[in-house]
Amino acid sequence: MEITSVQKELMIPYEGKAVSIKCSNPKCGKPMKVQVPALNTLAEPRLMETAFDLPPTQIVNSRNIKASSARLKVLKDERTEEQIFNLKEGKNTIGRLSMLKSESIPDIPIFTSDKKMSRNYHCEIILTKKGHNYEAIIRDNNSPNGTFLNDSTQALKSDDEIFLNDLDVFIIGETKIQIELK
Repeated sequence: MEITSVQKELMIPYEGKAVSIKCSNPKCGKPMKVQVPALNTLAEPRLMETAFDLPPTQIVNSRNIKASSARLKVLKDERTEEQIFNLKEGKNTIGRLSMLKSESIPDIPIFTSDKKMSRNYHCEIILTKKGHNYEAIIRDNNSPNGTFLNDSTQALKSDDEIFLNDLDVFIIGETKIQIELK
């Protein structure tokens, strides 16, 4: 089995460690311990050096998620694997995970090699629960490459506050992210 550079980038924080994963077979679902290999023994060189421990992030196959909340789904492309992040009520900062700056970890640290996505704080989503539903507002953080909603060619301005609907897609850098409001 060949490991892609994105998969290696995702494994760097866990290199040489034993991690617990959930069996992807829907009939099983049991946790199991797996040893992540030393990545320097793989064909390609390491992409990044880890200077700190990473916060726990949920990166899962969307078919196995049973959520009754709000979440973001990072859509897979050549630079980024699919990732799912649960949103918390209040402000959620979103950006590319920097492996070098421990003080700049966003609430939603996206593992990607998309260099057009700002590292620590590209944009934010404000989440509010209204009865049984969620209301989400997106704001750009004066990012150099902008935040685009759905098929718009106009980037959000830093003072724009746009309400998001279920399954809206926004683009930060070159990465597409879908919001799911349940």
